[in-house]
Amino acid sequence: MTPTSEELKRRVDDFSTMSLPGQPQMMHMGTNYLINDLYNRVAELERENGYLTDQLYPLLDALRDLPELPPPHVLLTLSHAADFSKDWKTGKRIQREKGLCAVPPKTECEEGAGWWHRVIKRGQSS
Repeated sequence: MTPTSEELKRRVDDFSTMSLPGQPQMMHMGTNYLINDLYNRVAELERENGYLTDQLYPLLDALRDLPELPPPHVLLTLSHAADFSKDWKTGKRIQREKGLCAVPPKTECEEGAGWWHRVIKRGQSS
């Protein structure tokens, strides 16, 4: 189980004061610096994740009322944000349903359509 931020901070503090159960009563300072650096990096990533999440949800809300499928030239641009393993198969399915005019037979367009579907679906579920 992944520890919470508070639990991680407590364990880092216990390590720094050499009060972890079973911890030797001698400590290499390099290890102490490493533990503190790792804790600080985790805290920084948690702050960054919170910031990005705060940015994502308003964006999804704004996308909620957009068309079911954007034009092909927009799909090409959206493919840069797509994840092939998640979006390509969905894009191929949409291509079969909507036709080649809606989703041209190009991998990037298929990825863009899959990404669009994933984002719109996420926006509608929130």
